[in-house]
Amino acid sequence: MADFQQLQSIRLVVHPDDDESDAPLRTEHFLPWLLRCAQLTSVVLAGAALSLSTAQLESIAASLPQLATLVMSSLHIESSQPLDAATKLATLHLLLCRGPPDVADFRRSLPPLPSLTALEIHDDCRLTAEQVAPLNAALHARMPRLTPSRLSQNLCT
Repeated sequence: MADFQQLQSIRLVVHPDDDESDAPLRTEHFLPWLLRCAQLTSVVLAGAALSLSTAQLESIAASLPQLATLVMSSLHIESSQPLDAATKLATLHLLLCRGPPDVADFRRSLPPLPSLTALEIHDDCRLTAEQVAPLNAALHARMPRLTPSRLSQNLCT
């Protein structure tokens, strides 16, 4: 990746069988190279074997000033708070991500993201529309550009 510093979009997907290999891909293997691609506007990280510590997510948010789209799928995320440094982040997808034991729902823990216009949260919280109504109201208060039509979430019926 060192030769791709002008790269604008990247998709890193770890296959579930990779965890069984002799040398499974871990975040620390690719993150230093990824952070050198300062022109990235879109990053997709997917795979249950991947995790992001608070410091690693802070590095992504701070080192990629053009980042507009971030998709995280099946990752363990220590904290979503560092995303507040991603000032141009307009689209965020949190798909079956896991947080620390005290973070069951990322709706509560997302920091204010003033540029965010689209948010997709698919989790295992099993909340109803009535339960998420106050959480969504708080999200919209913290993210003034996010409209209800651009908030996608899985809910129990």
